[in-house]
Amino acid sequence: ADLQSGTISNPSINPGSSNSGCLLAGELNPTWMIINIAGSGSLQFSLGQDMGMGCFDWIMWPYSANACNQIISNQLAPVRCNWNGACEGFTGIASPLPPGGDPSNFEPPLAVTTGQQYLLCLSNYSSQTTNVPLNFFGTANVSCTAVQPVTVAGTTICPGQSATLTANSPGATTYSWSNGTSVVGTTNPLTI
Repeated sequence: ADLQSGTISNPSINPGSSNSGCLLAGELNPTWMIINIAGSGSLQFSLGQDMGMGCFDWIMWPYSANACNQIISNQLAPVRCNWNGACEGFTGIASPLPPGGDPSNFEPPLAVTTGQQYLLCLSNYSSQTTNVPLNFFGTANVSCTAVQPVTVAGTTICPGQSATLTANSPGATTYSWSNGTSVVGTTNPLTI
């Protein structure tokens, strides 16, 4: 097991609820995933299914280029984790709980913003040899690829005045400016 219990990166005390701590038995048969936030809101997900088999423990940290080194060096605290209270192969973060969800297996939702990323380690404590469904719900949107939020340097204008809007999004190559009902331009910067 790479992650020692009772540390900053794998605490014995749960950072999100009064449930048991994080990966208390260590990291066993892990699967690592990056969650990309494509739209701000409440992140909620479930791993496994109600009446499933096995213990699925998990831990989630904010992700950056240095996250893995910080986790291994015991310098990065998790934002959510769960050490299954009821080993029924169904866990995650949700409120209200999904049908059949046990409160000891679920953590409170996480408020997220576009562009954030999280590293999720799923520990297959009971060595199950099955597919484990991962379902996202709540109001946040997730993506399979990293999302670069667009920031706009603009001004307040009055009717009859003009302004130049410039978007700054590293890696973006195309832009589509909209007034909420129709596309008003595709160049960057855009003068309106």
